[in-house]
Formats: sequence, structure tokens, C-alpha cells
Amino acid sequence: MDVLEKIFNSPAQVKLMRLFLYNPNAAFDSGTIQAKTQLGSRVVSRELRRLSAAEFLREKLVTKPSPIRRSRSAKKVKGWFLNPRFLYLEQFKNLLMSCQDFERAAIAKKFARAGRVKLLMISGIFLRSEFSRVDIFLVGDHLRQAVITQAFKAIESNLGKELRYAVFETKDFLYRLSIYDKFVRDILDYPHEKLIDKFGLR
Repeated sequence: MDVLEKIFNSPAQVKLMRLFLYNPNAAFDSGTIQAKTQLGSRVVSRELRRLSAAEFLREKLVTKPSPIRRSRSAKKVKGWFLNPRFLYLEQFKNLLMSCQDFERAAIAKKFARAGRVKLLMISGIFLRSEFSRVDIFLVGDHLRQAVITQAFKAIESNLGKELRYAVFETKDFLYRLSIYDKFVRDILDYPHEKLIDKFGLR
């Protein structure tokens, strides 16, 4: 159990709070929240009650499209959104939207079996840098796509937000670096932190 989970009631509560903090203008119904956080319906219902009681969230009706692909019908269902007037909103943003040291270690650990990782960087959402091209940048050899995909999904479920990321084999990365490829240069020039760096980049 990490530090944030000890401060709050549960890891599920942290997931839900982050979902709404990273999506302050969105309203989600229960099913969407379950899908984004990978939490069960009973857990989501419990945490929604708690966060609503604390006035962290507010309720409103949201439109839910029909599951039938060609149908134009939609229905109104209960949804939740972040209360912009919540008393401690800025404090929670600073705490839950900043990448703590223990989370950096957890991110690196998720890619431990992804292959021979030579460079792993975080940027964007983790550093609250809106101009960064990616949130995670990974370079290595013999990369295992299934492990990488699962790692990204796990991180996204914790954040409640889709990640922007790029993955390169070492040969491709070094070639792009040598020709001053704009995409790679932008990633390296914008604010970032290296969790793994076997190239000794500056």
C-alpha cells in the first residue's frame, strides 16, 4: 500500500479522485467510471457516495448513447463531475496530480519485464507540463509489446486518463537522434525526467 492509499480510505478512492481531477470539465456515469478505473460496480458506487457526501463531486444527468451501433436513441442517466468550488481542491490537485517519488519507482517497475529498457522518461501529465509531446517515452531492445501495453493500461487506470506515449527500438531512436528528428528533439527539449537512462543523455 502506497502513501496516498494510507492517507485516503483506499486505492479506489485515489483512482476516482484522480479521474475527476484530470478531467475537470467532464461528467461520467457509473459504467464509464468503472471502465476507466477498472474497478467493480460495488466499489465505484461506494466511493461515489463518499466523495459526493464530502462535496468533492456533484451529480447531474448525462446522456448515454445507445449500445446498439446504428441506433440514434440515447437516455439520460445519473452522472458525476468535479465540484469546482470544493474547499480543498487546489491542495488535492497538488497532492494527487504530481508524480511522487514512490510513483516514479512504481512506473519503472511496471516496465521491468518489457525487454532491455535503455531509456524511460516521464513528462507531460506527470510533470503537469501541457506542452510536452508525450507523457511516457520508452526506448529499448527486444521489447515485449504485450507487457508494454498492459503497463500503460495499468498506469492509465490509476490516473483515470489516457496517456500519450512513444516506444522505439534502440536503433530507430539513435537514428532519429542523429538526424535531429523533430519529434524526438521535442521530447528531449521539453521538461522531462529520466527514470532509466543507459545512454547518458544530457
